[in-house]
Amino acid sequence: MICLMIVWITSAVRAVESPYDSYEHATECPANGPAYATDPFTSDSRDFVRCQCTSYVSSKLSALFTARYYNNGAPAGLVRSFQNLGYYMPQGTRTRWSNARYWRDAAIFAGIGVTGAQDNFTWDTASYNAAFPGDVAWWDRWNSTTGKYGHVAVVESATPGPGNIGVGCVTLTEYNWSPAYEFNRRTLCRNADGSFPSGFPDAFLHIDKDHAYCVAHSTTDNCTALWGGQMVASSGMKADGLGGGSDTFNLKVNSFGTWDAAGVQLTPDVSKVTTGQVVTVKVQVKAKDGNTSTHMRPGKSRIEVDIYVRQDTGDWVFLKREYIQAVNLPSGATHTESITYTIPPGVSEVSFKAKIDAQDEAYEANEGDNWTEIQTFQVDFSWLIPILNLLLND
Repeated sequence: MICLMIVWITSAVRAVESPYDSYEHATECPANGPAYATDPFTSDSRDFVRCQCTSYVSSKLSALFTARYYNNGAPAGLVRSFQNLGYYMPQGTRTRWSNARYWRDAAIFAGIGVTGAQDNFTWDTASYNAAFPGDVAWWDRWNSTTGKYGHVAVVESATPGPGNIGVGCVTLTEYNWSPAYEFNRRTLCRNADGSFPSGFPDAFLHIDKDHAYCVAHSTTDNCTALWGGQMVASSGMKADGLGGGSDTFNLKVNSFGTWDAAGVQLTPDVSKVTTGQVVTVKVQVKAKDGNTSTHMRPGKSRIEVDIYVRQDTGDWVFLKREYIQAVNLPSGATHTESITYTIPPGVSEVSFKAKIDAQDEAYEANEGDNWTEIQTFQVDFSWLIPILNLLLND
């Protein structure tokens, strides 16, 4: 009986025993975690489901916003907490941050800086090519260690890799990784041969850094909304769209979408497609600041637009590359490229994404802001039901 009581008491305080765990719902997890994640869901004050990774990260971000900026005389009128619906959403068809799998695309959609966690960039905090304390570590769904919902965690510290190339080690805090619905703190490092271990993050989202920039530049850069592009905190330059390092490039993805044969735009994760259906994927590029040709490297004159597709959980497959002449993109101009795609048989889901880049720009220090959001569509098999019923009743 004494042993059982000791086990029970240890289990009851397990979620709050770590000095690193400041989550406001810690005492409720893990006992209530499974129930909170079942419809009807139990949400926190920011509209994320309690005891999930997204709820913990939103709590940490909101605490950072308050401690670093709003307790130190930050101007009024800026968003003060990381709300599922309220943090620089909605815009266009996107209305919330939602599950972790969507966070990278949502960050890009909102103009927040993104750095590829496994890119071999030159570590440079001044140009955003680094992982910062307060960043959000992000894992795509179907990463080797995540399921269909993906995962997010908070970066507590990070160091560069050998030769100041890429990320060497990163220390993270999180919820609902292992054990389920509980707090966890871990450090991940590159392998000795420079490769990344299974389960290393896919990207770092600079949500806290961009918020800091907006607090500091609220009167000059209209940062009551981040919809203007990625903010580079140290230099005050907007590196939205193309460009890496300390350089500022003028292009951005102005719109990205998928249309059916009737010209109706499909809504990702809502609209369904059918086998054999022909859809059109369109990418619109805009010259945001200045003439594009003045930003090109000597002797280079074209912008590359690459479109990719993924079937189910397979690898991304390159579909097509289109070119835009830089001289055709003066300041404020837009240009749209498109590709048609036929939904193949035997797949239950298709996803599209696109990338814009300067001609022959084989590698940039920060490739994360070149990509569009990922658009995913389920394949509708409801037409099979009458046929199956007919066969079963025959």
